[in-house]
Amino acid sequence: MDRSAAIPYRLGEPQWERFFDRIVARLSPSTVMDAGCAIGFLVTALRGRHIDARGIDTSEWPIGQPPPDVREYCHVGSVAESFDRVYDLITCIEVLEHLSSADAAAAIDNFCGHARLILFSSTPDDFEEMSHVTVRPADCWAALFAAHGFCLDFDFDGSFLTPTPSSFGRQPTLGR
Repeated sequence: MDRSAAIPYRLGEPQWERFFDRIVARLSPSTVMDAGCAIGFLVTALRGRHIDARGIDTSEWPIGQPPPDVREYCHVGSVAESFDRVYDLITCIEVLEHLSSADAAAAIDNFCGHARLILFSSTPDDFEEMSHVTVRPADCWAALFAAHGFCLDFDFDGSFLTPTPSSFGRQPTLGR
């Protein structure tokens, strides 16, 4: 069961504010793309912490929900389509299970081509949700990232995020 399900997802909630602070403290990004940003809470929170955060989502309705001063940083689009720049961090929280296998693979390819670090979470076993069309265990997702040179950071404890979070970083070239 999701520990945070009973806590309203809104700015100002202490649990979520701690969550946003932990992303900043543990990953130290200067630039962030929130892939699947929904109503832009993470983008709003990070921008309030002086981070150049942006978001993308597939639907116009959620993109219109952030505060007016943040809306210009959230836009409608696909996480599988190339981003316009490289980011320190791309977050993708509970998004790829909603895409086809081909689109999920394209999204991972896109993330790996546009990030230094990737904070990723996807439910490994929720087959009952009708919108979950690509449910995979964590090791399958890790293999897709590894194929692009991104390795799992075993020292990263993302349990503050979800029960199954992962942080991936570009694998250093051996011998350098």
